[in-house]
Amino acid sequence: MATQEIIHTPRVLALDDEENALITIKNLLESFEYEVELTADPEDALYLAKNSNFDAVVIDQILPGQTGLEVLREIRKVREHQAAIIISGVEPTDDLKLEMAQLGAIFIRKSHLNDLMGKLRMLLERERNPIRVFVSYTNPDFDKVTWIYRLLRDNGFVPWMDRLDLQPGYAWDKEIERVIRECDFVLSCLSDIAVKRLGYFQTETRLAIARHDLVGDPFIVPLRFDNCDMPAEFVARNIQHITYDPLHEDWWTMLLRTLTSKRTS
Repeated sequence: MATQEIIHTPRVLALDDEENALITIKNLLESFEYEVELTADPEDALYLAKNSNFDAVVIDQILPGQTGLEVLREIRKVREHQAAIIISGVEPTDDLKLEMAQLGAIFIRKSHLNDLMGKLRMLLERERNPIRVFVSYTNPDFDKVTWIYRLLRDNGFVPWMDRLDLQPGYAWDKEIERVIRECDFVLSCLSDIAVKRLGYFQTETRLAIARHDLVGDPFIVPLRFDNCDMPAEFVARNIQHITYDPLHEDWWTMLLRTLTSKRTS
């Protein structure tokens, strides 16, 4: 007898001190057969999040006595990779947007709650079918790249860096070739040192180009740390780069947009 596939019903926790917002969220999600738990109390939300498994949390940023991001930080102490959407009736500042991005939270204006389902589906798909990102860099940029690696991981991606993920007993060159062959994207972290210094970074670039020529755009995502020259292979293929700027979120928004645009395998 064939076994019947068990369909998972997504569970969402919504925290907002405005009753109308909670009702809107409840009606919207239940119309798509999601299970929804509602609360107006941050302490109650923390208890629920810590003692029950939710596929995602939707949290109002402006709450009595604290912010939605503060609540999310507390949740993350127990649920490290909890998918989260922050909502607000006002547009957040650039600093606040960056803080949300660093926590892996997506922002939606309350006036655009009709976008909620699309954002939730994107988050949940990322959880079920994570996107694999090979991170190519040179050692002097290790600290900066490690921060980006953790940011990717906290947003539900599966990044890979040799110094963090290469296991003892493996031939490092063969393992790097395998990861580049099987990944969805190569994040090429470019700096003047990386481009000019002879080393394995150039070999990784050649391997990435060979894979790019098989799967097409987008595959290589150049992230430019300084005013360095672009590798000639990227220029010849018109591969556009992202300029890294830790003080603004534009680079991260563009990177997310590319990494969620398509899968290559």
